[in-house]
Amino acid sequence: MNISRYTFAALAAMLPLLSGAAEVNPANIPPVTAADIPDLRTRAEAGDAAAQARLGRCYLKGEGVTRDVTQALRWLRAAAEQNDAAALNMLGVCYHEGWGVEQSLTEAIRYFKQSAELGNPMAQSSLGQCYALGEGVPQSYEKALRLLMPLAEKGDPQAINHVALCLLAEGKDPAEFMPWLRKAAELGNVKAQAYLGAIYLTGGGVPKDPAEAVRWFRKAVEQGKAPAQHNLGACYMNGYGVTKDPAEAVRWFRKAAEQGYVKAQYDLGVCYLSGNGVEKDSAEAVCWFRKAAEQGFAEAQYDLSCCYYEGNGVKKDAAEAARWTRKAAEQ
Repeated sequence: MNISRYTFAALAAMLPLLSGAAEVNPANIPPVTAADIPDLRTRAEAGDAAAQARLGRCYLKGEGVTRDVTQALRWLRAAAEQNDAAALNMLGVCYHEGWGVEQSLTEAIRYFKQSAELGNPMAQSSLGQCYALGEGVPQSYEKALRLLMPLAEKGDPQAINHVALCLLAEGKDPAEFMPWLRKAAELGNVKAQAYLGAIYLTGGGVPKDPAEAVRWFRKAVEQGKAPAQHNLGACYMNGYGVTKDPAEAVRWFRKAAEQGYVKAQYDLGVCYLSGNGVEKDSAEAVCWFRKAAEQGFAEAQYDLSCCYYEGNGVKKDAAEAARWTRKAAEQ
């Protein structure tokens, strides 16, 4: 049974963590209050496209009015018919998320493109993310970067993060992606902080620097990021960038495991099985192996099968051992 490995979160999983394209909160627009609604409605009913778009947004967000997606769509469509870029973007969001309409990535892309062509930065960001993820369009980092890079160069925090991840996913030279990744991390983006830590830890195109890795993992764990909690635990378990401390490693594994992070669940089980950093408890090890195994983690499935075969922490059961062995083999 393998009880010596403490795995690090895979950098290959980065792109799926790009956030979805639900961009409806421009930071430069002050909130609308209930007192503003009558005047806004009067202007919207008079055909003012900007007022129609704003009123639609209010209904979509429940800002100054009771949330009513039907009313939101009514006003957004009215503004969109006048080529209002903000309304076109918000309609794209509605179709992307399935708010009040049947979810349709095709329709979402259509509206995002119309809005982006009119210069709406939120639509450009959303469309860029769709190209990065291959949502509703063939995946294209090149097209994603074409849309996101100008926004990033203007200091848009989300765009900075997405540019970094696209460059990283494309396999670009670290000289290209590291400045963007560091900028995103310094702006407080928790994913960028976690990725930056992982890169310094593994030496992914840069010299290994465990102390710098730990510094960024700490910033990410302050925001509750489970993969970073797990990686920080692995640093303590192995003495990478910190004094080796198995008990502290277990503390961080537990935090990540309690969030459902499968690798941390497995490593916590390993610790309980071996008594490393925590009092040995085979039954507790089985509990954590089972949680990870039920999420399809092959190593946990194999170790759980061994526990059943040996009667370690659980009643001996050859049939159950064989079942988990098959599951692990099928991975």
